[in-house]
Formats: sequence, structure tokens, C-alpha cells
Amino acid sequence: MTPGEIDDIEQRLRPYVPELLLGWPVDVPWQVLEGSLVSADISGFTALSERLAVLGKEGAEELNVLVSDCFRGMIEDCVWRGGDIIKFGGDALLVWFAGDDHAVRAVSAAIAMRATIRQVRRTSDGRRVPLGISIGVHSGAHHIVQVVGEVPDLIVTGPGASATVQAESDAEAGMVLVAPSTAALLPPTWLGSTHASGLVVTRRRALAPGGAAPGSDQRWTRPPSELVPPEQRHTILAGIANEHRQVAVSFLAFGRADQLVREGRIDELAQRLQALTNSITAANERNGTSLLATDIAPGGGKFIIAGGAPIASGNNEDRLLRTIRQVIDDDPGLELHAGVHRGSVYVGDLGSLRRRVYTALGDSINLAARLSAKAEAGEVVVSRVTMEWSSVEFEVDPLPPFHVKGKQQAIHAGKLGALIGRRAERWPVDGPIVGRAAEVDRLWAAVEEARSGARAVAEVLRGR
Repeated sequence: MTPGEIDDIEQRLRPYVPELLLGWPVDVPWQVLEGSLVSADISGFTALSERLAVLGKEGAEELNVLVSDCFRGMIEDCVWRGGDIIKFGGDALLVWFAGDDHAVRAVSAAIAMRATIRQVRRTSDGRRVPLGISIGVHSGAHHIVQVVGEVPDLIVTGPGASATVQAESDAEAGMVLVAPSTAALLPPTWLGSTHASGLVVTRRRALAPGGAAPGSDQRWTRPPSELVPPEQRHTILAGIANEHRQVAVSFLAFGRADQLVREGRIDELAQRLQALTNSITAANERNGTSLLATDIAPGGGKFIIAGGAPIASGNNEDRLLRTIRQVIDDDPGLELHAGVHRGSVYVGDLGSLRRRVYTALGDSINLAARLSAKAEAGEVVVSRVTMEWSSVEFEVDPLPPFHVKGKQQAIHAGKLGALIGRRAERWPVDGPIVGRAAEVDRLWAAVEEARSGARAVAEVLRGR
């Protein structure tokens, strides 16, 4: 590969890496940085994904256009005010502001993002896309840990991260809520009444952006290709299309971070997080699952692990359940708990030319997160449908049906126990295909296209 080709790859991958990680000292496991952290949670993308899923490939392409258009504006709102998009999920942004006037710039970016979300957007059939946003901001010392799995990653954790999450959680739709530490750094005319854990920002217009985008003169400590997970890197460079597909996903949460920080045991926290990362990496390699992302959470943080994304494959439920069981059993003393669910999600490459992410979004992702919240330390709560699709059997302690936010129907789930073994085959695997002639013809056509070098994806689901 020529130097020009290598440079082209690095430039293509750069938007997938936050500036903070690009410049992070290689051998530094953690830092305490002073600045403002913004957590912005967008509502409406999940419902939009479910609505467009019925349109197949066309729906996936339209969803990508709509979501990317929304994020494009939000990213520009932040970067031209000095913000660095540290975490970028399917429906949320975590943005870091450092340097002079970091609180003013952070809140101004939050106000601008709220205005961007309120712009009217419509689907191709003319229906309005209803989106909302809630934003929390915290200023002060923030603890950031570097862990190394398949690639290096940054985990924002500790009391500062918890305060940011709390402010965002307490914020009502359309509200920018700032922690007291941020309020103390703002002009008093920007603030209104106290609400839950913070103060409401009443200013309606953002300050005009100015200056250069962060990182414009920054030196990399490592090239972007060493900071993007291999499966995601392959998917991005191959230009694999965005799509709706069946995926098994888990939210694996850890705790004790705030406690360890307050006790001055940050080195120990970094070591425990590295041990957890090592366990996840080993389990992923053993079972063919993948780490999609890490993110902040109250009191600790979370790892989002999937079977079937970025690379589509079979037996997603089996492989993910084995991974999560192994990681929970290897707990390095961080009070791990997890939720697991399988279902249809949108997987795709979203964002702008400046900042992009490979991610997954949909109702199945949200339910996995809700199940994780239901689990206590040491527990894995898995949906009944996931167990029904798994060809390996675990001990399961059924839970009474319960309700979660965003779901009208009660959820049926249980606590995952020890692995028992492989289930007896419940579906014949050597019988003929009956009917479905048109579908079989399309499948063989896709096989012939693949043989000629074209890319195609086909998913065959067994009947229930």
C-alpha cells in the first residue's frame, strides 16, 4: 500500500475518533481534566426507526439521511464552539469542552442543539418527524480512564460523569439543565428556577460560534486506524450499506466508580476497568461477539456488546449469552449487572464529515438498557424471547411480568443462571423448503451476484 493510500485511509477513519483520544498520551491510564461535560439525549429516533423498518432497504436509507441530517447540525453546533464529541450513540451525544469559558461555550452549544432539533423535518411521505431533546451540563473535574481492548478507548466516569447524567435525566423535554457547578460560571441572566438537581437555562439564543474547530492543530499520538475496532473499520472502509437486521444486544453496566474516586483510589479504578476490558475482549474473541461502544452511566459506566453487529452472523443469542455470562462471572469487583435482548435494530454509519459513528438504534436497544436497569449487582436479566431463540440452555429464574418506560405491554424476562448445555434441536434442519418459491429464487439470485463479486446480504429466519 502506498503512503498516499495509507493517508487516505487515516483521513477516512479520523471522523470516527474523538479528538481527546487522538491526542491522549499512549502510556497514561487516566487523567483528571477540568472542563464542562454535556450529555444530550434525543427522543424520537426509535419510533422513526420502527416506522421506516417496514420499508426495508429504502427505509434504512431514508432513516440514515434523516438522522445524519439531524446530527450534522448538532455536531456543527458543538465543534465550532470548541466541543469534542467524545461519545456518539444512536440517539445521544456526550461532548467535552475545555479551556477558557468552557461552561459558557458548553451551554451555548446546548442551546444551539436544542434549536437544531426543533427544526421541522419530514419523511418522504410528508409526515412530520417529531423529535425532542433533553440536555444536562456539569462543570469541574472529570475523571477519564484509558482502557485497551481490541483498540484503546476512553471511559468517562466518576462523580463528574454521574452529575452530568443526573442533570440530563432530570431535564424535561426541551430543557437545558445545568448543575450548580456550571451555573456558578454562567451570567446570572441565563438562568431561571431550580429544577431537581440543577438550574434551568432560560436563555433562548446561543452565542455565535467562533474560532477554529478543536484538534485543527493537534498532533496525533496514534493514527485513527489504531483506534477504530477492526470489525467496524472493515465495515466502514468497505462501505457496507446501512440496514435493519436482527441483532442480540446487551448493556453491561459497572459501578463503584464514584466510591473509588472519592476514596482517592483512582489507580485501582483504572486497573479494575482494564481487567473488565480484558475480560470482555477475551469473551468477544471466544464467542464471536463485538463491543459496539462504551458510555457514561450514574455511579459507573456501561459497555454495549452485540451479537450480529457490525458483522452479520447466526446464533447471535447463543454467542452473546455466553459472553455476558463469562464476563459477569469474571467481575473484577465493579458490581457488574447486565440486560440482554434480541430483535430488529437499525445498524449504520451516521454523522457528518467532521464526526461519525458506527452504531445501532431501535426499540430493541432501548429494551436491553431497561433490562440492565432491572438487574442487581451480579445479575443478568434476559428477555424471554432471547431465551426462546437461543439454542443453548441456561438456568433461568423467571421474573414476574413488569412494565418499563416506553412499553405498553408487560415484559417477560428472567435472571440468567449457569449454562446447562445445548438444547435438543427443535426445528428440523435437513427437510425440504416448502413453498416460498419467489423468496428462494431471490436468494439464489443473491448467491450468483455474490459469486460475480457483488455484495449482498440475505437473512433467513426460522418460523415460530
